[in-house]
Order: sequence, then structure tokens, then C-alpha cells
Amino acid sequence: MYFYHPLTHVYILQQVFYYLETQKDFYNFTLVNYKWNLAASPFLYRAPKPLTSKAVEKCKQTLMHAKEKKTLHQYNEMVREWIIELKIRDAERDLLIADYCPYVEKISCSSEVKNGNKHPMLAIRLIKSWKHLKSISLYHSSGCDATLESISINCKALEELILVNCKVTDYGLGEVMKACKVIKKIRLVQCTEITDESLVAISKSCRHLTHLELKDCKNFTDKGIYTLSNPTTTRKLRMLSLESLNIKDSLFALAEHTKVLQELSLKKLENLNDEIISIFGRNSSKTLKQLRVYSCRKVKGWGIKEFVGVEDLSLLMDYINFKEFEGICEYCSAIEIFTLDVRRIIETDQTLLFFVEEIFQKITVVYLKDVVRN
Repeated sequence: MYFYHPLTHVYILQQVFYYLETQKDFYNFTLVNYKWNLAASPFLYRAPKPLTSKAVEKCKQTLMHAKEKKTLHQYNEMVREWIIELKIRDAERDLLIADYCPYVEKISCSSEVKNGNKHPMLAIRLIKSWKHLKSISLYHSSGCDATLESISINCKALEELILVNCKVTDYGLGEVMKACKVIKKIRLVQCTEITDESLVAISKSCRHLTHLELKDCKNFTDKGIYTLSNPTTTRKLRMLSLESLNIKDSLFALAEHTKVLQELSLKKLENLNDEIISIFGRNSSKTLKQLRVYSCRKVKGWGIKEFVGVEDLSLLMDYINFKEFEGICEYCSAIEIFTLDVRRIIETDQTLLFFVEEIFQKITVVYLKDVVRN
């Protein structure tokens, strides 16, 4: 007689395995029985990270045999993520992955300047090998206009682009925006050679944008942010992060046109004030769950009271008035995680500790850092 047990069902096992991350666990699961092996293998091989030379060689042999159909499962077709380091000793391994694993969807390519200059074509060659790429992260010299041009030609299904400290120009980024019509997530960090023209290209081409992060891009001005502040670009925007940008009036326009934000991070913006924050809060009051406001000197705190549905609130401020602090906690009653880091609290006759215990008794986690009372 056959007795059904839910832990022998491949689909249910996969739903459980989805919440795990450790490769060692996935490897052990493949040794339990056939069905556990079937359920765990896609997770084990999705993003292989062989650390030792022996593990690298074993991984190469497994993938090679899988392509030649000498294994029970097609392990090579399970690989979806790969990290490229652009080093001489790793070049052969990366090219092997490109040859044997055709369904890679996500790559992260990091390179120091000295290595990137020696191998400028390696990243381009690898990108040409993968036609299913959805997420590309480029760091340092791995991100150049030649790489972006290869992306625009070969990666029409691209959904996520991350550029960190890359020497790209408006031309290269513009070509990607024109060719990749389904981009949803864009992260630009310390890209000092791009200007407002790149933001214009994003506003014209990205109709499905859900995540936007702009950080330390010194040539971005109000003109570029204004172009992003239109209903077509912002109608699906769920996450917005702005940090260390020299912008002013365009923040009002951006706040007016973002209606469905779920995460908002505003850091080191000299011209950000409570009025702008309150506009963000009113327009996204029903959807926004996470708010970060760091080192914005003109923010006093009263604008944050508009975020009535926020669950995760993090404030790093020079000072905050105790009455404003009390108002935030009163209006933002849905808070579950609260992080407060201020240099000075202007206090009333109530004691801070008593107030915290009274107001935050329902909050799951409370962090109070560097709080100094007058």
C-alpha cells in the first residue's frame, strides 16, 4: 500500500527550498532521495559558487557531462546566475560557463581598472553568449560604452541594470535605454561621466520602471530629475532612492507624480525639506511601507507624519524636536521597525525613556542610537 507524504511532493519541496540560501543545505538535500534530488538540484546549480580549485574542476566536469547528456539531469541548463571577476585565472572558467550554460539570466561583473584594461573584450564576449539575460550588474572598469553597446545588441529582454563606479557616457546608456524596452530596475552609483541626457533617455524609453536608484552622480541636475517627473515614467515606480544629488525644485515635481511608492530612501539631499516629504507621504500614503531619511539638514520631522501606513521607518538626523517625534509615533501607528539615530533631541518635560516604552510597546524592533538629550 502506498502512503502519500507531503515531503515527497516535488512542488511542495521546492516551495520550502525557495526560502533557503545555503549551498551546503541544497547539496545535502540532493542526497536524501530521488525526489529531494529533483527538487533541490535547480537551487544548488542556479548560482554555483565553487571556492576551491578542486570544487571548480568538479563543477566544470559536471556541467560538461550534463551538456553531453551523460548525467541524469541537465545541470548545465539549471544555471541562471554567474559572477564574472575578469581575472586571468578565471577567464577559462567564465568562457566554459558561457559555452555550457545557455540559460543564464543574471550576471554580476566586477573588475579593478588594471584587470579591466587587460581584458576589455571578455565581458562583451560573455554577454554575446547569453540571449536570456535579465539582470546585469557592472562594477568599475567592466562597465564601459563598449559593454553597454553589446548589451543593447544582445540583451533585448533586460529588466535590471546596475552600474557602480563605471566610466560610461550618455551615449552608451542611451543605446541601452533605446534597445531594452522592458527595463524595470535601474541603479546608477558614482557614474560621474553621465549627465541629464541619460535621465532624459530613461524618461523616454522606460515605460515599466519599478525601481530607481540614483547615488553620487554629480552631473545630475534639476533638469534631469524634471524629465523623470512625468506620469508615464513614475506610474509604476515602487522603489525610489536618491542620495547625494545636487537637486532642489525638481524634488517637488517628483513627489507630485509618484503615487504608488512602497519604498522611499532620501539621503544627503541638502534641499530636501518637510514640505517635499509631506507631498511624498500624501501621494503614497496607502502603499508606502518603508521610509529612510538620512542626513537631510532641512528636515525637521513634521512632514513624516503623512506616512500613516509606513511599517519600517529609519531616521538619521542632526536633531529632532520632541513634539515632532511624538507626533510621528502617534500618526504612524503601523510602524513595526523603527530606527532613530539623532545627535540631539529637543525635549519637553517628559522623559525620553518613559515615552519610548509607552509609545513603542507594540513595535517589534526599536533601535535608538546616539540619542543625546539636552
